[in-house]
Parts: sequence; structure tokens; C-alpha cells
Amino acid sequence: MKRSLITLFLIASSLVSFGQLFSVSVPYKYISKDVTYGMLHEFIQIDNLSGQPLPMRWIGHIGGVLECPNGWGYGVTDPDSAYAVLNDLDSADFILSDTNTTNNKIIISVAHNGIIGNCEVTFDIFALSDPNTVTTIGFNISVTAAPTAVEEVSIRRKGLIYPNPGNGQYQLLEKALSIAVYDANGRLVLSASGNQFDLSDQPNGLYLVQLTTASGEFSTQRLVKE
Repeated sequence: MKRSLITLFLIASSLVSFGQLFSVSVPYKYISKDVTYGMLHEFIQIDNLSGQPLPMRWIGHIGGVLECPNGWGYGVTDPDSAYAVLNDLDSADFILSDTNTTNNKIIISVAHNGIIGNCEVTFDIFALSDPNTVTTIGFNISVTAAPTAVEEVSIRRKGLIYPNPGNGQYQLLEKALSIAVYDANGRLVLSASGNQFDLSDQPNGLYLVQLTTASGEFSTQRLVKE
């Protein structure tokens, strides 16, 4: 009888842990930029709850409730690899690190090629050990017309980063929940949070900084390191 109770307890415990292999705190994000931005990026963080490296798979879906413009190009980066071309229903396997580093994320990249429009890109993600438990994450992407000269001045006045240009050490006017810095090739070079960040170890040039502020606002800033 005692052995049966222990067996039942172990089975119940394994079922509980099995259903909590990973979590996604923010499963859907919006990207809205004008056509002066050549490449758009956004990411969704995945937290590993299993306590060990977790083999997973993503399946991409381009479209959904929004018709995607012809001429847009899509890419995706998972914790293992970067794929310059993403087509509808493409899939790949990856390992979710047990240390929950900043690499545990799905990153979408969009080349709009100067075409105004909207699109939705989603990913079904699941652990290979539990393929029937699927979590869907997604990105709503909007590309608008370029701002007028007056609007451009207004946008520059709203810059959250200073000094800009700067020599590598930067401050924010408002604390950020997340800071993602991309180089001119669209490569993620820094992921941080707070009211400051450091690019001293990066080469001089143009960077794109995506911020989610403590007030919940999403902002993208151009940054020059010189």
C-alpha cells in the first residue's frame, strides 16, 4: 500500500512539472515604424521552467488576420540559429537554455523594402517531449509613410537616449523594462534593462535601439556611436 501511494505521488508530481516546461510572459507584441527604417526587429522572451536544457520546435505562420504585403521579407532568430528567409509554415528545432539567458527568445526581422502595409507573423512553439501543448506567440507589424519634416523634428525632440551621438555610454530619460540594441546588419548586440547601457565594446557606427519603458510605451531610437 505504501509503495502504491509513493508511485501515485511520483506520477502526479511528474504531470505537474511536465505541464510547466516553459512560459511566455508577453506572447504578443506590436511593431509600428515608418518606411525610413530599413529593417524592423522585435523579440519575445521564453523562460525555461524545466531546470534543464529543453529541446523545442517553432512553426511559423505569415498572414493570419492581416494580409501581408507582397515584397516584404521575413527572418527569424531562435536560441540556436538565425534564418534570413522565413516562409509560411517553416519550422526549426532549438534548445532552450536552462539558465534563461537573454538568448532564450524568438526574434522576428522584417525588411519592408519601402512598402507600406500591415502583417501578422505568429509562431507555434512547443517542447518536443510534449508536442500537444502548443503556445502561440505573435507579432503585429505596421509600416507607415515617412514623416514630414515637421514630424521628424518632433520625433527627434522625443529622443529618450543621451548623449546621441555618444562614445558608448548612454543614459535614458526614462527607465526601460527592456533595451535591445541592433547593429546596422540587424544583429542583436545588447539586451538590457534600466536607465543606462554601455556599447563601449562595440565598433563606431549606427545602431537601432528598441525600448519598452516603465510606463509601457514602446519606442525605437536611432543611435550613433562615434
